[in-house]
Amino acid sequence: MAQAAPDSYFIIMTHHHPLDFDLCEAVLKRGDFRYAGVIGSQTKSQCFRYRLARLRCPIGLPDVKGKLPAEIAVAIAGEIISVYQQHLS
Repeated sequence: MAQAAPDSYFIIMTHHHPLDFDLCEAVLKRGDFRYAGVIGSQTKSQCFRYRLARLRCPIGLPDVKGKLPAEIAVAIAGEIISVYQQHLS
């Protein structure tokens, strides 16, 4: 993470909430990212947002409701593309 370029996009997707929190905290301390998001439930989102500002959780386009890995991947990719394109405007 320390070697990532400024304006990087960070997507955190582990199965371990304490590790997710530590990674999110490290990204947010950098303060020079373009996007920071973590996969998770609404409960996880509330917990993390309370403790970590500027964090996108859950990640992915909200209109894509599927839970299959491919659907989640497309929702996340779509959101990243949207953020990227907004920056170009």
